[in-house]
Amino acid sequence: QKYFLTVDLSHSQNTIDKTVSMTLPQVSFSVNRFYPFRKKEKIGQLKWYDNVSVNYSMNAKNYISTYDSLLFKPEMYSQMQNGFKHNVSVSSPLKILKYFNMTNSITLTDRMYFEKLDKYWVNSTLFTESDTTVGYVKTDTIPGFNNEYDFNFSSSVSTRIYGMLGFKKGPIKAIRHVISPTIGFSFRPDFGAAGWDYYKYHYTNDEHTDSIQYSIHDRFIFGGAPRGKSGSVNFGISNNLEIKVRSRKDTITGYKKIKLIENF
Repeated sequence: QKYFLTVDLSHSQNTIDKTVSMTLPQVSFSVNRFYPFRKKEKIGQLKWYDNVSVNYSMNAKNYISTYDSLLFKPEMYSQMQNGFKHNVSVSSPLKILKYFNMTNSITLTDRMYFEKLDKYWVNSTLFTESDTTVGYVKTDTIPGFNNEYDFNFSSSVSTRIYGMLGFKKGPIKAIRHVISPTIGFSFRPDFGAAGWDYYKYHYTNDEHTDSIQYSIHDRFIFGGAPRGKSGSVNFGISNNLEIKVRSRKDTITGYKKIKLIENF
């Protein structure tokens, strides 16, 4: 099976505080890993681009948390949170210098919303039932379709080194040691930078001397792109050790393999 589709509807209600939470609906769709450049009929050896693979998934959600007295009234629809989230992962393994395997991957996340936030300082007095505030940050919801992307890139190189020791006498036929070193890195740009326009600033005083950065999709159903540039380097060495011994049960070769160490 190549495609998977799930549709969920949920409802929960608290009879004490009269709150209701509903998901109407949540849709999940995913596709098994596929190779977009491979031909249906294999002819000869695979090219490097034949091994490029893609994974895709989508999640759409419409959620509301309100009081039961507001159900299916105009106030309810204005409180709904909804959006789409797409995830695409592309991976490309390569053979380098015959003995090295290199894998490059890029992962893309796309969030689709139908509104965004605009926050700004208001030099005015706000009166409430319990308090009076002189100067405050006002939040406006701006309708309109908009996207917010983020992505990261990773690359790794690995190989295998084999060692074999044979014995002519005794119950042990041979000892094999496999060493698998790996080195890689990953990188994610800063999506809080001004060029992406996913984060903005609002002032916190009348003099406009201090400001705070905020996400235009702050507390939205799928959140926003992460802030801060990120990079990492990793390396590792995995060891496998096994022996080949005589076996009366194996009537074909007369030997069996026993793993002593696996992925150490």
